[in-house]
Amino acid sequence: MSSGRTPFDLSTDRVESLADGIFGFAMTLLVLNLSLPDRIEPTSAALSKLLLGQARNFYAYILSFLLLGNLWAAHHRQHQFINRTDTQHVWINIFLLMFVALVPFTTTLISDFGDTVLAEAIFALNLFLLSALFLFNWLHATRNHRLVNNDLDDATIRVMTRRMLVLPAVPLLVLVVCPFFPSYSSFLYVLIPVLYWRRVFRRR
Repeated sequence: MSSGRTPFDLSTDRVESLADGIFGFAMTLLVLNLSLPDRIEPTSAALSKLLLGQARNFYAYILSFLLLGNLWAAHHRQHQFINRTDTQHVWINIFLLMFVALVPFTTTLISDFGDTVLAEAIFALNLFLLSALFLFNWLHATRNHRLVNNDLDDATIRVMTRRMLVLPAVPLLVLVVCPFFPSYSSFLYVLIPVLYWRRVFRRR
């Protein structure tokens, strides 16, 4: 398979290593939203009440962890095809990872202020900008086969592009819906794994 690589091309290894580290760190930080008070009555009733009181925190943790997991998988999948990098690609990924690192903070917002439009909108905006950069990363890499193999077929590029379009579309939908239903708009995020991995997107 022709790679189209020149002696001046850079390896993607450092970009992928940085991405793995930041995704892993951000996903680990999410658990800090779950905490116990210093003093609690040592009874099952008190513990049950405490855990039920943190239901929103557990929901936000699970939601953000799975969304970041899906985005990490998308990044990994992109780099199955992207086999070299350039300055623009490096900086797209730096900005992309900046928004990945912000997810634990915006998750705290929806944990503590989940009934407010502002908290849901900030979380959705974070995911929209992050997802838009995923799409931009793919479009940059595949334009004129800039960072992918020269013989990568157009059908595969189109399939991947359709998948990448799902990622920013869902948080954009949440931004539209959350002013009307702030408490329920986050349930729309389930559309990301459902649509991203649907069999129809695997067809060429």
